[in-house]
Amino acid sequence: LQFDGPVVCDVDMHEYHTYEPRIFGWKTPIEDMYPYLPRDEFRKNMTIEPAEGWMNPEYPDVVKAQQP
Repeated sequence: LQFDGPVVCDVDMHEYHTYEPRIFGWKTPIEDMYPYLPRDEFRKNMTIEPAEGWMNPEYPDVVKAQQP
C-alpha cells in the first residue's frame, strides 16, 4: 500500500487460522496486542497518546508460565 496515514484493512481468513497478534482478555487496549512491539516502536507508531500503563503491558497467563 502506498498511503501516508492510518489504514483499516478487512482481511477474510479461514476460521481455523491461528491469529497473531491477538488480544488476551481486555487488560490492554486494541492497539497494543500480544506479541507486543518493543515499547519505543509502539510509541513511535501511535498518533494519539497511549493508554495508561502502556510502558508495562500485562502478559497473558500462557506467556507468564513460560518465563523464568
